[in-house]
Amino acid sequence: MAILEEVKEIITRYIKIEPEKITLESKLNEDLDADSIDIADVVMDIEEKYGFEFSDEDAENIVAITAIVINVEVNIFNTKSNFVKCPFNIPKYPFTSMHISIIAII
Repeated sequence: MAILEEVKEIITRYIKIEPEKITLESKLNEDLDADSIDIADVVMDIEEKYGFEFSDEDAENIVAITAIVINVEVNIFNTKSNFVKCPFNIPKYPFTSMHISIIAII
């Protein structure tokens, strides 16, 4: 099952909404009517399911489903391999969410 589908499944445990109505662009508060307790429950279930913890900063900045999916993907990747080859002939470097943000901007 794709990460987005798994995240939708977790969200629908706490928020009464059809999974088909949840998209990557959906905002937890505005579009899904999630309150802070719903969001905390979703975050805790995701942490438990994928075996990592959101940083306090990341948890506070979760607004859209995209943020959750990217955090899960980055943390799954970091769990499998702490380093990736850099395409610019730099031997190796740690891959963090900061790198994802920079790459996404470019």
